[in-house]
Amino acid sequence: MGSGEDLVQGSQDELSELVEILHRTYQRITELTGGSADSVVHTGSGTSYLLPDIQGELQRMEAMERQHASERAAILNALPAHIALLDHSGRILAVNDTWRSLAEENGAAGTVEPVGQNYLDICESARGASAFWAGDVAGGLRSVLNRRQSRYTQEYSCLSSGEERWFLLAVTGLERDDRSGAVVMHLDVTDRHQAHQKADDLRRRLERLVDQAKVGILVHRNFKPIIANRELARLLGYDSPEGILALADSRDLFSEEEHARITDYNEARTSGGEAPAIYQVKGKRRDGSVVVIENRAFTIEWGDETAVCAMLSDITAQLETEEQLRQAQRLEAIGQLTGGVAHDFNNLLTVILGNAETLADSLSGQDDLRQMAEITVKTAERGAQLTNRLLAFARRQDLESESVDLNRLIGEMNELIRRTFGRSIEIQLALDEDVALALVDPGQLENAILNLCINARDAMPEGGRIVMETANASAAHVMERVQDAKAEGSFVMVAVEDTGTGMDENALKRAFEPFFTTKVVGEGSGLGLSMVYGFVRQSNGFVNIESTPGAGTRVELYLPQSELDEQASMTRQAEAVDSHGEETILLVEDDDAVREYVYLQLRSLGYDVLLASSALEALEILKRARKVDLLFTDIIMPGGMNGRELAREVSETYPQLPILFTSGHAEGVPGRDEESSEFLLQKPFRRQELAEKLRTVLGQGKSGS
Repeated sequence: MGSGEDLVQGSQDELSELVEILHRTYQRITELTGGSADSVVHTGSGTSYLLPDIQGELQRMEAMERQHASERAAILNALPAHIALLDHSGRILAVNDTWRSLAEENGAAGTVEPVGQNYLDICESARGASAFWAGDVAGGLRSVLNRRQSRYTQEYSCLSSGEERWFLLAVTGLERDDRSGAVVMHLDVTDRHQAHQKADDLRRRLERLVDQAKVGILVHRNFKPIIANRELARLLGYDSPEGILALADSRDLFSEEEHARITDYNEARTSGGEAPAIYQVKGKRRDGSVVVIENRAFTIEWGDETAVCAMLSDITAQLETEEQLRQAQRLEAIGQLTGGVAHDFNNLLTVILGNAETLADSLSGQDDLRQMAEITVKTAERGAQLTNRLLAFARRQDLESESVDLNRLIGEMNELIRRTFGRSIEIQLALDEDVALALVDPGQLENAILNLCINARDAMPEGGRIVMETANASAAHVMERVQDAKAEGSFVMVAVEDTGTGMDENALKRAFEPFFTTKVVGEGSGLGLSMVYGFVRQSNGFVNIESTPGAGTRVELYLPQSELDEQASMTRQAEAVDSHGEETILLVEDDDAVREYVYLQLRSLGYDVLLASSALEALEILKRARKVDLLFTDIIMPGGMNGRELAREVSETYPQLPILFTSGHAEGVPGRDEESSEFLLQKPFRRQELAEKLRTVLGQGKSGS
């Protein structure tokens, strides 16, 4: 209330007191005179007062007082606050209707009239929850009434109509001449308080969201960090977000080579220009190491200024996985290429090997020529070994898996390896006595172990130590050791470890690539590890390789365990096979040279031979032929129908006809769990291998068509 209003209020109070005195004086004079006197004289001043004038003045003053009181009440009731006027002692002189309605809402209707009560007494007699703030209000009110302070405020809560409400209490001092008073106002601020509570609750939720987010969050203004979360601190190696907020420049979180680019992007982004919303950047951890980060940045309004919010994710592992996927796809593509090349090369070797072998047999009296033919045979066999390594990498060679005692196999190889490598290489065995049998092709496994040992020897030109180890392994252990492996069941591990030169990270990534080698030109084909990798993967196993420059290499082969025991695995016995026959064979081969060579070999073995250059031609011959005892077909053939499709067609029409497959690789070869009449003869094959396989298939076959 203003100073002018204070003066008006003081005059009204004084006028009310004077009117009250005048009223009592008039009543007493009327009583003393019995109402018969018309006037009275003041003896001190001689002033004469007419009693009717006094009565009229009194009536006028009373009317004015009523008018002033009505106006005062109208003003107080028009105000939205709950208002009470207090005198210098704290006694309530007046209250407005809003004050009375609050009392009614709180169940105080019908109690003592508030006007005339002392507000200090009301505060000091408060009980329960109100006592906490009422005592402070009493102290504040005394300070205002004693003129020690001009205003006192207090915010408090109370239950009103069964719900919590919040009020702002304000006590303002009043000056009336030399006396003090006060105006007490209670303002309902429940809506404002609830809005503040909602804002605070939202702020706390946002803080928790930022702090618990699984992505690093950085908010900066002109590169001064103002928000950082725990994930960002973890990502960059800080103990807490406070360590980041203490930085003078958030660019310190990134590699120095990135600072110029980050600055350009920030200037463009904050000035409305173009800047990438998502980009990769090199982050710098607190220890100085580098981490690849994906940055999603955008601007936000921060008060009257613009800030930048960056959401940062560590994508180092993701990039490594993508690189591994590209590497796997590359290896798969190379595998398909090498498989196709090996298939065609094996066709050539079949003819070369077979003819050289025939020449060697026919030149018994010509030693020089016979020696040349035998050299050709050995050279062709070396070529066959080379293509088998390619096929092993491509996982397209035929495997004859059986239950194998790894300890026995390594033990039998041990003496040979020792004699071959000499005394400069120490061979140690760490074989688990309880190791299970492995389900694997023993010949291919021997080649794989020998390749690993040779690589180990070559990595130790000054000598060193090779350790061959066996152990049982669970699927969980395999997946822990081999990245991205999805293993099931039980495994047996064979490891070859050396103390050689080791490989750097780049060589380690390419170790299984065919033709990749760390040796000088001419000293290695680069097919050793690729053959091992392909053979193990085709055997449903896994390979793990670890190497450190100067500290050696360890290669672990995880092979599936066999369900057979050792006794069952030793029951297979070889049976002597007669190498000649008189049956009729339908030979299906699209390569002219191979077809001619096999035809001559079959004829030399005593068989009648029908020739077909395609699957469709073979079906026509079967329809016309009186008798065919065996179908001998290549698998990979052009013309719309390959050898396996031909076999299915023949099996439906001639179910008793035995079938022998041949191929430069094993793609599309029937599984061993299918009909026992379906076998494979891997190219290139020697004459004796052909003879024995024919007798085996014919011996297990049924009557021809």
